[in-house]
Amino acid sequence: MVMGAPTFAQQRIDSLQRLLKSATSDSLRIEWLISLNGETEYLDIDKAREYLAEARRLAESNQWNWARLLVYRAESYSAMLLGDFTTSLRIDKQRLALAQSLGDSAQMLDALNYIGDSYLGRGEYDEAYFAFAESHRMAKQRGDS
Repeated sequence: MVMGAPTFAQQRIDSLQRLLKSATSDSLRIEWLISLNGETEYLDIDKAREYLAEARRLAESNQWNWARLLVYRAESYSAMLLGDFTTSLRIDKQRLALAQSLGDSAQMLDALNYIGDSYLGRGEYDEAYFAFAESHRMAKQRGDS
């Protein structure tokens, strides 16, 4: 029997919700909430945003920078999906600053690419070019490109 995409998607959501309910730590809750956001953002954006809001609350209350980086990334992506490139740009600038303060070069590169995408969405092509060029320059320094 071949399962349709909506059925498969709902099964994944149901599985993630069960994992979330049984999570014994906030770090796992954050991971499952971000995953649930990813699974539901094309189906129910309001529910997806609720998952992200809860993940952000947990990340902030625990003062976990690693979780903040993950939440900011997901929030930025959701804003881009809605065409809100101003919000996604603001969030990714926050993420870039946090990644820089932590010395997390992988997150810095990812944030710069998201910043470039946000500038493209806003029609600010010079700024997009500079963000992508900076990301490329940093990647070359790391030997990642």
